[in-house]
Amino acid sequence: MKRVTSIMLALLVVFAYTSCKKEKKTVEREGVVNFLSGEVLLVSADGKENKASVGDAVRQGMKIKTVGKKSSAEIYFGENAVKVLGDTVVQIKTLMTELDSGGEKSSFFVEKGQFFSKVSQKLGKDDDYSVKTPTTTAGVRGTDFLISEEEGKGNVAVLNGNVEVIDNSKPDMTPLVVNNREEVDVIPGSDMVKRQIEDDRLRALNILLEIRAMREEIWNKMRQQRE
Repeated sequence: MKRVTSIMLALLVVFAYTSCKKEKKTVEREGVVNFLSGEVLLVSADGKENKASVGDAVRQGMKIKTVGKKSSAEIYFGENAVKVLGDTVVQIKTLMTELDSGGEKSSFFVEKGQFFSKVSQKLGKDDDYSVKTPTTTAGVRGTDFLISEEEGKGNVAVLNGNVEVIDNSKPDMTPLVVNNREEVDVIPGSDMVKRQIEDDRLRALNILLEIRAMREEIWNKMRQQRE
């Protein structure tokens, strides 16, 4: 009986050690509001709305809400930046760093509207950056792209680099790779077909999606956060 008890205790110790070893230690990161136009609200995880200001911290679980077509917000997450265009609601689902590997995990959910990502930092093997809408999932390694969700239809337009696009109604389907200056509509129940972005639309997008350089006070705040 003692021998059986000893074996069981040993197995429990091994199991506990293995479980602890597999548990990844993470720390939350923050983004910082760099520029605003019009009315922009930051919505906390408990639903409390506050008017956004330049320099405000943006954290995991929060929502960014732009009110009106002419409203927008530019937010930096380290070297990467996003632009939330007018009449858009986007939630920051994940904003974490794994301490052991240094890998950064960033994911966003666009309930409606238009959300532009400028992923300037080259992502490593332990990094992950994705944007999801009710219809579409876009995963990247480093690129500039716009994802839109309007009236039950998604669209991904790539200005630079490439993006893997998934139709959420077909999760087992092989992702469609959308390359530089291409776009694709995502309509549930229909096949995704890539097309070249027309020159006029490309010029309009480049103007619309221009992101201002990071302000010095924002850069200092992010440097202090890292330290």
